This record gives sequence, structure tokens and C-alpha cells, in this order.
Amino acid sequence: MIEMDGTQSKSKFGAYAIQELFLAICKVGAAEKGEPLYHFSELTGNPEVFLPVPVSFREAMHTGAEVYHSLTNVMKKKYEKGATDVGNEGRFAPHILENIGALELLEKNIIGKTRYPDQQITPNQLADLHKPFIWEYPVVSMEDLFDQEDWKAWQKFTTRAGIQVVGDDLTVISPERLAKAVSCHL
Repeated sequence: MIEMDGTQSKSKFGAYAIQELFLAICKVGAAEKGEPLYHFSELTGNPEVFLPVPVSFREAMHTGAEVYHSLTNVMKKKYEKGATDVGNEGRFAPHILENIGALELLEKNIIGKTRYPDQQITPNQLADLHKPFIWEYPVVSMEDLFDQEDWKAWQKFTTRAGIQVVGDDLTVISPERLAKAVSCHL
């Protein structure tokens, strides 16, 4: 699919379409071998390597579902109509104007990340905005904090954050970007 797409950013077919097809093929392959998807060795080409799952897949799925339903109920009560609208990639998109409000909401249910209001700020200002969230809340992971071309901001933040910083948009579109992220110690 990547070869057929022929673009560096996978823009002809779309990265999500390619990803979904890849996952569908992996699910069929795992089912054929009688393995759970997270242990399907063809994902890595190495039978000794498999995707980690926090406790067990069943428990992780159960916990995720419980948190989702709990968060849905809390959001409906607090923000009423439209509170459980779903945004990009199936995430909730409540009409919260401040990041602290989102963190307070998540703290009652699960720790996670939040979206930012549309505003122009520098990477340093964005990093400074995140620091209190990390210090004051039990945040353990954040995803896609900076522009995918701002390698310096990513490197500066990840070396100082003290938490897991995931660069999904930074690395997902090509093996070359992933290799660059590894070489930059991201």
C-alpha cells in the first residue's frame, strides 16, 4: 500500500486508510495462527518481540470501557448538551475552554491528555503550559504536543518532562521519521 501510494506522507490513500488495512490483515493473520493480535509475531518480523499490554488485554479493555462510561456520565452532568461529542480519532470533544477544566474532569475518572484552544503560542510557551499539568496532576503520558516538524521543541521537552511523551504524528508517517526520532533520543 505504501509503495502504491507513492508519497512520503501517505497522502494519496491516506495514512489512516493504510493503517486500517494493515491492522485488518494483521487481525486475520493472528486469527489464522490462533494468537491474540498483540502477540502476532509478523507485526515485527521477530517471534521474540510482541506488543506490551498493561495487565492483560481483557483487564485493560474492561478498565478502558469502565472509564469511558464513567467519563461519559460525568461529562453529561457537568457540561450537558454536546458534552459527549466525539472528535478526532474517537476522542471526546467537550466544549471546555481551559485545559485545567479538562484535567480536573479527567482526574475524577482517568489521567490523560487534553486539547488546547485555538491560539498562537510559541513552542516554549506550550511547554510552559504543560509543566503545571505534569507537576500538579498525576499525568504519566502526553501525546502530540508540538508540530510534527518542530524537532527541537520535541527534543527539549522530552528530555525534561520526566513522563512518557508520545510523538504519534511526529513518527507515524514514515520509517525515516521514526529513525530520526530515535537518533534525537525522543
